[in-house]
Amino acid sequence: MRHKQSSHPLNTKSPIVVLLIEDNEDDYVLLDEFLPDEFEIVWCTNANSARKHFVDPNLDLILLDHGLPDTNALVFLEEIKRHCPHLPVVVLTGNEDPALAVSAIKQGAANYLLKEEIFEHLLPVIQTVTGQTQQIPEFANLSEQIQSKTRFEESAENVYQTLLETMNEGCLLVTTNGVIALANEAAGHITDTPYDQLLGTNVSVRFDAETAVYIQSLLSELQSAQHPQTNKFEGIVVGENKHPIPVL
Repeated sequence: MRHKQSSHPLNTKSPIVVLLIEDNEDDYVLLDEFLPDEFEIVWCTNANSARKHFVDPNLDLILLDHGLPDTNALVFLEEIKRHCPHLPVVVLTGNEDPALAVSAIKQGAANYLLKEEIFEHLLPVIQTVTGQTQQIPEFANLSEQIQSKTRFEESAENVYQTLLETMNEGCLLVTTNGVIALANEAAGHITDTPYDQLLGTNVSVRFDAETAVYIQSLLSELQSAQHPQTNKFEGIVVGENKHPIPVL
């Protein structure tokens, strides 16, 4: 067990006390360096050593690693909630498993985070589950930043949608395996198919054989070249002659 305490000697505010139950020291060190000084981390490497802290009235939050060495984390989560029903618990895991996330939430977890995304999402999650807003400088502008980002994304989405709908050229967004993920009305006119019926179908059934083979060859070429965007949608603009123009 190890403690991290605030480095501000003149700070009279109580720190936010986090019980971190994590057997990987590297993960502890990264978290210790990431969290602001207003946090105090109580680090335990297993469930057994963590139990004695359940009675600590100063605890604000528990971060629970899913891969504990001495017990099943979800079973231990039930035990935590029996002893500390009002204490928020955030489950951490290195594996992306939707079923695990659902199980954790059903068993009382306040939230569930992938370790690879922890530095992006942890502070907003802590703010949400603990209700802390003013004590930590990083929290002070967080809500405003999130709202600003949301407004920007909504604005960009509206501009993109308007552009797509008003294009004279047909436009399809096609996944790398050839499935049409998005289409505008002009694409429907060109393919003689209502544009909403294009969604979810493969280009091989919506275009003549020559065009479909051409599109698939483009996508295969991008995949084999390990293009940085091959894990995202590739745009295809369909000209009046029904020949596609790839758009990255």
